[in-house]
Amino acid sequence: MELLNNPAPEPQTIEFSAIKEVKIHCKKWYDETYGNSYFAAIVTIAHKSGTDKTINLPFQYGYDDHYKDVALNKIRATYAEFPEELGVFWKIRKYGIACTTIVDDECSKKELLEFVPAN
Repeated sequence: MELLNNPAPEPQTIEFSAIKEVKIHCKKWYDETYGNSYFAAIVTIAHKSGTDKTINLPFQYGYDDHYKDVALNKIRATYAEFPEELGVFWKIRKYGIACTTIVDDECSKKELLEFVPAN
């Protein structure tokens, strides 16, 4: 029996210009014992074609709006032709992309872990 050497298919490249809307739902937890903040988030990216892509950001350290920076880095790694000057999340609106964020500030650690399970 001959084994075929089939390389893995190339990941599908999606252009940055295909993005219509970015929604981030973030849950935060503050560890009062050690004074650290954590978050977990789900990023939903709606494309102009009508399809959606979801990016999970599991439980991780970060305070204030750090979840936006992490989301932007994941979007940057996913989409081709990502604008070089796009260094902060809010600038994504400059490209006609609608942005929505929902933040639940006073969650428990358990809620974060269940919201976006680790891979």
